[in-house]
Amino acid sequence: MAAAIRNSLILCGIHALALFTVLTPFGLVSWQFQMVPLIAWMVLAPVRVFVPVYVALLLLMLLLPGGLGIVLGVVSLLFLPASAVMAWQYRKRAEPFATAAAGALTWIGVLVALVVWMFTVQTDFVSALEQAMLGDPFLGSFMTTLFGSQDQVYQAIRLIIDAIPMAIMLFAVWQAVLSHWLARKILSRFWQPVPRMKPMKEWRLPRSLIWYYLIVLILDMFLSFEAGSLPSVILLNALPLLTYAMAVQGIGFLFFLADAKGWSRALPIAAAVICVLFSPLLPLAALVGVFDLAFPFRERLKTNR
Repeated sequence: MAAAIRNSLILCGIHALALFTVLTPFGLVSWQFQMVPLIAWMVLAPVRVFVPVYVALLLLMLLLPGGLGIVLGVVSLLFLPASAVMAWQYRKRAEPFATAAAGALTWIGVLVALVVWMFTVQTDFVSALEQAMLGDPFLGSFMTTLFGSQDQVYQAIRLIIDAIPMAIMLFAVWQAVLSHWLARKILSRFWQPVPRMKPMKEWRLPRSLIWYYLIVLILDMFLSFEAGSLPSVILLNALPLLTYAMAVQGIGFLFFLADAKGWSRALPIAAAVICVLFSPLLPLAALVGVFDLAFPFRERLKTNR
């Protein structure tokens, strides 16, 4: 029990320190790792130890001046549900993919609830966002300079609102996969061995996704829908998501090809980094993914070994 309390206090301190970094210039990076100390804390400390220490942390943060503690508490609570679900998955020794999927689905639920609440509290959320961005002298001037005119700023804001579903899904998947990758290393060191996900060379998406991708791609190329309409919003979100999925499949094929040919893994890693940094190359990686799913290239390469 004493060891559990000691571990809980140490991980509580790490979690608190990670929260404070969100308010610094490092926050642009550190927010991506907020789940890791929480997951480790909930796995290494029993519930009867974690709950009172966590509640005490929230109460102590409320003592911070200027509403700072409230902000940090909200951030912590925002990351708590997905962290708790993934910690529970680790405790019951679930498969790595199931753990990451559970974390991603929990994030989607939390963010959807948050967006619904925001639109409920502020009935005209788009206008409120426009006023907040353009009402600030510095931000308004920057946005107008960036987009050329206020009309284009309004269009960009509406585009951002329409793309919220895509942003939620990408954020949820990224958080779950990154957190699993880091938490697995920590838990394997201080708890017990946690299996890793399948290597990327073995990743295979359902073949049916090819048809969804091609249908969405054709609709986007040949049909024009009114901006803000339901078909337009569906296409706006579905096409990038399917393109990312196919690009991941394509990069997975490059890892498989490098392994089959005995090439250095630096080649597919470089390809992945280039695709992330230069988004115009994503459709090319997606095309590789389509061909990988549509044709038995991998089976032929295995046969020719």
